[in-house]
Amino acid sequence: MVDAAGIEPATPTMSTFSLGTEAPTHPEKIQAVSPANLPRGSTLVGQLGPVWSPFVATFGNARPPSDKCALYAWLEDFGRVRLSTNFFMREFLHSEIAQTYGLLNVPSDPSLCIEAGRQLCTILLEPLQEAFGRISIRSGYRSPSLNAFGNERGLNCAKNEANFAGHIWDASDSEGRIGATATIVIPVFADFVANGGDWQEMAWWVHDHLDYCSLCFFSNLAAFNITWSDKPQRTIRSYVYPKGLLTKPGLPNHERAAGDRYPGLASLVRNRPLVPPGHATAESEEFARDFRR
Repeated sequence: MVDAAGIEPATPTMSTFSLGTEAPTHPEKIQAVSPANLPRGSTLVGQLGPVWSPFVATFGNARPPSDKCALYAWLEDFGRVRLSTNFFMREFLHSEIAQTYGLLNVPSDPSLCIEAGRQLCTILLEPLQEAFGRISIRSGYRSPSLNAFGNERGLNCAKNEANFAGHIWDASDSEGRIGATATIVIPVFADFVANGGDWQEMAWWVHDHLDYCSLCFFSNLAAFNITWSDKPQRTIRSYVYPKGLLTKPGLPNHERAAGDRYPGLASLVRNRPLVPPGHATAESEEFARDFRR
């Protein structure tokens, strides 16, 4: 059976994947790379180790494959990638835009996507979940094409240039920084704000305890964007009153305080050790060692 272009579709089995490290040259083909065939010391080998699935599919600049069985196998495997102790890639791939408009949300550089997501989860999300309980992911990774689609249609997506190293995990920004953003809801914090608590308390708690790059707060469910970057800027903005910039480097309030900026939030913090900036929990350090084996 051939398609309209006269091309016979590949049989949807694992044998359709070719091993190697070169990017695919045909827009309809998908290539798998075994970790065993990657150069020693690459992002996948030596850091992701056994957590990474049996293969990594590389799309390059090509369109997703027409073979939906092959694409399904890739997405299923990619979603199983464990980014940290409690977070897997799958929960960061969901998109209402993709679901509504029938679009794919897949990275062109899976290894960079994983590395940025791993840093986001290990350095920021795990300590937050340790302190305040379960985190709900509202928005995570967006492919450049999906984000551009959302921006063009006014679907709460900034331009791609503003989202590189943000929601677009697999592309560095104009200054060469890598990063990853997630929009999250912390249920106990949402209840705290709904009962009259000040959103700024969470902003200052993160500022004083975690090595974040940027925060941006919203009104619905007290959700906020939290960004990891290899070159953090440590800025806080808000769409909630008082709107605008809360802090950035150079402002008098930017220095870490002694804890008097979040008195109401103290009762929400679980009885677990807080993570000082620049450090990891014993649990996350053990997990990082597993990655390097």
